[in-house]
Amino acid sequence: MELHNNIATLYIDLGDCDSAEKHAIKAITLKADSVEGHYNMGNILVKRGLACEGIGYFKKALKLDPSFADAHSSIIFAQDAVLEFSQKERQEERKRWNDSYVIPNSYTIAGYENEKGNDRILRIGYVSADFYRQTGEHAFASLILKHNASKFEVYCYSGNRKNDVLTTAFKKASTQWCETHDLSDEAMVQKIRQDKIDILVDLSGHSKGNRLGVFARKPAPIQVTGEGHNAPGLSTIDYRLTTKESTPTSEEERYPEKAVYLTSDAESYLQFREDVEVAYRMMWEQYCRGESAFTIDTLQIGRKGKYASS
Repeated sequence: MELHNNIATLYIDLGDCDSAEKHAIKAITLKADSVEGHYNMGNILVKRGLACEGIGYFKKALKLDPSFADAHSSIIFAQDAVLEFSQKERQEERKRWNDSYVIPNSYTIAGYENEKGNDRILRIGYVSADFYRQTGEHAFASLILKHNASKFEVYCYSGNRKNDVLTTAFKKASTQWCETHDLSDEAMVQKIRQDKIDILVDLSGHSKGNRLGVFARKPAPIQVTGEGHNAPGLSTIDYRLTTKESTPTSEEERYPEKAVYLTSDAESYLQFREDVEVAYRMMWEQYCRGESAFTIDTLQIGRKGKYASS
């Protein structure tokens, strides 16, 4: 049964849903309460564009194993693709995820030894399983490839299962590259603390390969969720990068992460990178002053590299 699940997972990664389905069904046939079998079937159906049917299998996997955070994330990720789910329903599911996997780990959050001060180079950690050419990489590529090395060091925590020429470019541009797919959440938290990351950035949301279990344990003093995906809804993530077009101010109360509004008319990826780097500095200045993200209503990054609270 385990062999069939492993083969199904392999075929899913290769994009061969027909072959994957045969092995997932075989795993469920051999063991009706196969958690991985139901999870694999959910992924197969989502890949085929049948998100609602896939959600049913994810819910079955989660019922069989309530600690299966990836199955719960898959429910959220699939709901975001289905118009029938309201914003309210999507945020309620995120709150259930937070209550199940973040709140129980709050006791693990410890103090930080990061040196405070506004005149030093900041260490930015990027966490993703997608450091290769794909539809979402445009949202963060310039932050790594073109970062201002006089002000920032870039640490990449990669859960990639495949690599390409862009992966090579990311590795070359980063200050340090760490493969994380074989690290437990606890081991990865320890590594990030050892690296003394100042700002840890989630680039995955609830997509496959996410490490939200790490963000739940808050290994960095400031945590941010990036552009290119819907905010995951974690109470341990301080900020989310967004635009007023993506998130109207009328919907702010639905999100635990505090909005940092980027200008939506960025003229280039270079301008986007500069705006985000200004935001990082702003976040760090607030942290050094002892201000919480939640003492600020909203912040907007302006076209001339300035920011203002509102």
